[in-house]
Amino acid sequence: MTKLGMLLLSTVTFSVNAAALGLKPLSEVLIYPQFELPAQVISQNESQLSAEISAKIERILVRPGESVKSGQLLVELDCRDYRLQLERAEAAIKEHKAQLAYSDAQRKRFAQLQTQSLASSSQLEEATADYERRLAMLMGLNTQQKQAQQQVDRCQIKSPYHGVVKAQLMGVGSLANVGTPLLNLVQTEGAEIQVVVPLSLAGSLQRLPARFKAEGINEVSVKLLRISGAIDAQTRSVTAWYQTSLPLRIGLAGNLMVADATPHLPAQLLVKRGEQYGFFTRSNEQAKFIVLPNAQEGRSNPLPPALHNAKMVVITDGFQRLTDGEALP
Repeated sequence: MTKLGMLLLSTVTFSVNAAALGLKPLSEVLIYPQFELPAQVISQNESQLSAEISAKIERILVRPGESVKSGQLLVELDCRDYRLQLERAEAAIKEHKAQLAYSDAQRKRFAQLQTQSLASSSQLEEATADYERRLAMLMGLNTQQKQAQQQVDRCQIKSPYHGVVKAQLMGVGSLANVGTPLLNLVQTEGAEIQVVVPLSLAGSLQRLPARFKAEGINEVSVKLLRISGAIDAQTRSVTAWYQTSLPLRIGLAGNLMVADATPHLPAQLLVKRGEQYGFFTRSNEQAKFIVLPNAQEGRSNPLPPALHNAKMVVITDGFQRLTDGEALP
């Protein structure tokens, strides 16, 4: 072969070898894995509102499916008997206050007469004892009046939170006893997003940004509230709860998207040399093997923090047979 032919062959071989080595900046090959997990919007509370007194149902002011506000009146019970008890208690207090005022006046009069030696100490003691007895009785009547007022207040059943009426369990005219369920109410404020997370991902949730998407709504960013301390032994998973400031319908099903903020090396660039896994870069016309501590074969692996902003050229093709320090064309 002539010198010219050998030179051409050498040039072609060099071009082929150079072309066989795919080269890209590190920043262009890194990926940020995203996990998509089924999730559902759940309520903080679902309550059966029950009667606290025995009375006939007079009015039900809401229907299933209606939204209600905290403190809104939902059900009224027949309160006539309880109002009569309250009126009797208030009348007894009024009467006893008049008697107490008279007893107090008598006590003060005997005290003044005793200073003038016109009344005995026993008369003053008797008047003082009568006053204190009536004062104690008034305190008891005040307690009875508060109890009667409490029973009257229980004639009106109000919503404990913002929510939606899920079901009506009794009808107007029915007799409700203590503990009889009247309405099923679901809390809508403070809704949470529940998701089952693989155990391998659970430890990273605190630092990973997440978003929730579902049909009919725009993606919303969510905040991690808590992670269950219990592990499902069968599925090797844990339950986590997220929350967003935007209102979401209870029962809405969607997906939680968790994006890893740590740059990862794609699995196809990982190669084993000796007992260590890593990847090859081109440096000073040589192949340089970069070790990835704790790397796992067949999956993308996080890059050590020291390499996050490294300026290096990664060999993306033709690295399978390279060795560390090998000269490159």
